Amino acid sequence: GNLACRYTWPSVLKYDDDYRKKQNVYMFRWGTDTPHLSEVHLERRPPKNDFNKPSNAIGKKKTSTWSSNRVLYCDQWNNKGTCSYGDTCKFAHKCKTCNKSEHHGKDHP
Repeated sequence: GNLACRYTWPSVLKYDDDYRKKQNVYMFRWGTDTPHLSEVHLERRPPKNDFNKPSNAIGKKKTSTWSSNRVLYCDQWNNKGTCSYGDTCKFAHKCKTCNKSEHHGKDHP
């Protein structure tokens, strides 16, 4: 897969540089899995989110809210009580305050 999609660019460059040096010394095939190099160099990218964008952003995608327990809550479901994505929504349809699915965020007691 494309490492730059999952990891920070500086960490991908460090990984690539070290990988090429090791490949030159040990003559392993290109594409050989190197878990140690991955663990040492690659840093995961932070998750993409839309909640830092202004609410009037043109072309704004589906938004979500992070909770302290690392759950992405659906803002549509929480704020409006419905979600245009329905069952295909990639965000949690749970109250962003208490993590319960019995009520929406706007109806939290």
